[in-house]
Amino acid sequence: MDLNVAKLLMLIDIDQTFFGFFTLAAFKDNDVNFNKNIDIMAKLVKRVEGTWNTKTRVDNYKLVLQELQTQFAEPDHPFNCIQVEFAKYILNTYNDISYDTIDTIKSSLLSEIRDIIKILCFVLIKFYQLDLQFNERNANLFLMPVTDLVVSKEISKHIIKLLEMKQEEEMNMFSTQLVEFKNLELSKLKLGKYFAFNKEFRATFPHKEDLKEGIVLSKAIRVLQKFKNIETPNAQLDQLLRLSDAIIQEVDRFWKGYEVDPEKLILDPDSFLSLLIYVIIKAQYERIYIQQQLMELFITEVDKGSTKGYYLVTLSIAIRWILEQNPKDIPAVSLLLSIGRH
Repeated sequence: MDLNVAKLLMLIDIDQTFFGFFTLAAFKDNDVNFNKNIDIMAKLVKRVEGTWNTKTRVDNYKLVLQELQTQFAEPDHPFNCIQVEFAKYILNTYNDISYDTIDTIKSSLLSEIRDIIKILCFVLIKFYQLDLQFNERNANLFLMPVTDLVVSKEISKHIIKLLEMKQEEEMNMFSTQLVEFKNLELSKLKLGKYFAFNKEFRATFPHKEDLKEGIVLSKAIRVLQKFKNIETPNAQLDQLLRLSDAIIQEVDRFWKGYEVDPEKLILDPDSFLSLLIYVIIKAQYERIYIQQQLMELFITEVDKGSTKGYYLVTLSIAIRWILEQNPKDIPAVSLLLSIGRH
């Protein structure tokens, strides 16, 4: 397959700033010829053809995705080689950061990152000869692993450094608020009566067995704390889904063995938001503040309209609530009203 990088750039309307990557990546030498760099990077991309076994062209995008997940684990995969060179370029180009230049650097940096993600996704779709448009829902499945491949390790840390520098004051405020709210009782938040983990209310229902009681929402708290080991945005979004599932499962576990109408245990939005706020506070995990912003930067348009997008908006509102409320005067929390202000 003849992969021509310059042609790819024109086909997918890549912003001109991306040419800086091909000119400077991994070389940082003013004497290096532009065409030579294009040729070197094109060869890196073209190595894809020699890496994948494509004796039979695959039309099923899910099979392609499974193959990619295996291939991306190989350090010498050409996309990994490109990521390494791209990371060097990013760190060399955007290493002189001051408070006054943060916004400009962030905008340019994100533009270059999104451009290379588009190029790599386009290469995958063309290489596998898939009948997809870049903005189709199935193409979104390529965006996720490619985004995590590009926005990993050094690049992820560099973006977080920018976010932290810009919002240091608010981050410190969030940390302080978490400590101030540390002894918050669940009863202080707006919760439907089936979701308040109230044992007295539960005791009014017939039950078959007495279960061993644990700390309220302890599993969900542990799931949130595991965010500290997750660097990339889509992996964090997946963990956010696990956190949401854990909260729902905790409600079901609380009522296990009791004769209650299952319809009553479907969490309403306000109760879910309140439980999420409680979990964040009890976990005392301050870095969720900055990780939420990393997820917002790289969530795809398709995912914004999905369950991931819903829970990410809810997480943002929960964080904002913790930042803005007085621990001594806690108001009722409403997801719908908060979305209107979001």
